[in-house]
Amino acid sequence: MKKLLATGLFFALSLTAYSASFPDVPEDYPNFEAIEFLKTQGIINGYDDGNFGPEDSINRAQAIKIIDGAFGVSVETEYEVLFPDVTKDQWFFPYVMAGQKAGLVNGYPDGKFRPERELTLAESLKIIMLAAKVELPEEVTSIIFSDVPQNEWYAKYALYARENNILGPDQFGKIYPDAPVSRADFSEIIYRTMKVKESGEAYPLNKTWRQYESTRLPFQIQYDDKNWLVLENKTSTIFYKPDVEFHQSSPFKIYPNSATVTVTLDKNEAGLPSVDYFKNIKAAFGGASYTEFTWDGFKAMEVLYPLSRTADWYI
Repeated sequence: MKKLLATGLFFALSLTAYSASFPDVPEDYPNFEAIEFLKTQGIINGYDDGNFGPEDSINRAQAIKIIDGAFGVSVETEYEVLFPDVTKDQWFFPYVMAGQKAGLVNGYPDGKFRPERELTLAESLKIIMLAAKVELPEEVTSIIFSDVPQNEWYAKYALYARENNILGPDQFGKIYPDAPVSRADFSEIIYRTMKVKESGEAYPLNKTWRQYESTRLPFQIQYDDKNWLVLENKTSTIFYKPDVEFHQSSPFKIYPNSATVTVTLDKNEAGLPSVDYFKNIKAAFGGASYTEFTWDGFKAMEVLYPLSRTADWYI
């Protein structure tokens, strides 16, 4: 039997070709596709000098305009003035009021909206998820990222973002929820949320991943060769993402911010049928949850340990 610790992605996706709309967002910029998509949809614009300013922090006025456009929030021509710092002569007035009417944003205790205030990542996630009308988890039972405790008000938004590949941590396992979010990162979150809503599935991270085909074991897998290392020997192939914070030097120890995928081949010399083989696995590894399924025409079983976020696939 072939054992996989975690899952491989095998489907191919077509990519949309874009040409650069902003001189400060070249084609090799990490968020190029997201920014170009939103630009072609008329959802974002640049500054008067033609630049986008991807590293600039996004403020509340800019953010609500983008959100209104991305998720079809109705923007009317007439609104009552509710905030003393959001008046009818300002460009963002209808967008802020549309967001307020839709229940996406509110003012501060002093009655002001503070349109120029920088938006944090946590605030961004909440407003975007509300506008997208996604189905949020009812409860959060574990730490989501190393700097997002499960009891924080924004935990459910962060969990949805993680589970749908809308947001990922840095090499230290953090997302910095209280830090201002840049225009580039905000655009990426908007773009991925739109794609998740459209497809009903998690955003595919493997669109530009390398295809790996083992020369010793019968498998292929796509993996992120920019962040993952590969170690292949006669009986197994190990893919691992090192923990930068703790200077991980070996894939044989799981560090707090590392990840490992191991593929091994069990020759099943006893010739056990799948029913007996899976029965032995269940007896050997108690305390897990087991799911039997069919994978690429083969009978398979997942052994899942949710608390440790570890999964074994036996195929």
